[in-house]
Amino acid sequence: MDAIRAKEKFDSLKSEYNMKFEVKDEQIEVALTVINGRNVLGLLPTGYGIKEGKFSFLFSSPESALMPQWRSVFMSDVWQNKLKLIAIDEAHCVSEWGGESFRKEYQRLFELRSFFDVPVMALTATSTKEVKADIFKYLQLSDECTDIVFKSPDRANIYIQFYKRVTSDYDESLKWLIDHLRLRGIASKKIIVYCRSIDRVSEIFCTLKDCLGVKAYIDGIKDPNNILIEMFHKSTHQDSKDRILKEFKLKISRIRCVIATVALNLVWVSTYGT
Repeated sequence: MDAIRAKEKFDSLKSEYNMKFEVKDEQIEVALTVINGRNVLGLLPTGYGIKEGKFSFLFSSPESALMPQWRSVFMSDVWQNKLKLIAIDEAHCVSEWGGESFRKEYQRLFELRSFFDVPVMALTATSTKEVKADIFKYLQLSDECTDIVFKSPDRANIYIQFYKRVTSDYDESLKWLIDHLRLRGIASKKIIVYCRSIDRVSEIFCTLKDCLGVKAYIDGIKDPNNILIEMFHKSTHQDSKDRILKEFKLKISRIRCVIATVALNLVWVSTYGT
């Protein structure tokens, strides 16, 4: 395929999918090189089409949006007339990040507001009172001009329950877990016990297995394919990791408890030790 045919093909696709933008000859050349089965390195300037305001949505990181070269673009008549909203997703990042040592541009996003007289929409699912205050502060939002739409993030199917560890004896400190697995068996809740070391993973796994005895297995049949508890850590063989993850994610899974050093975030989570 040559450049002329490639351009004709692109024009055909533009018409079919109602695309409203043009491509440069160099961009056609890059695509054509790939189509012809060759590697390509494209050293091309960014921003084509953006400066002309040809797109309905512009997605940007704070670092890119605040680059000096974009100031004149944002102040152009095209952008001043076309841009209607500044939307900031994951707005809690202005509080959690945004310091001098890490991605400080997050706390400079208010500068975008000096370019455009348009509303700001900040979105987050993670906001304490302190984070909310920071969002208002760093985006320079005022109570008088800002409405808050709120829905409690509380999820009824997730809860935290604390058990005071009164002894270092695993049999005693994990009695609640042993009793639950012994009583419910395959009907137990899915539980993850996080540990800080592989040694502790092994110790707790062996404790559960010994205390449960035949109850550690479905129908009391001592077969590795029937065991209700598993270990998961960096030294676990990859085949075993894949098997455990695949099985544990199933709605009806034989694995009811994983003793782990990595996050598996399913249903119940227990952290053992400080």
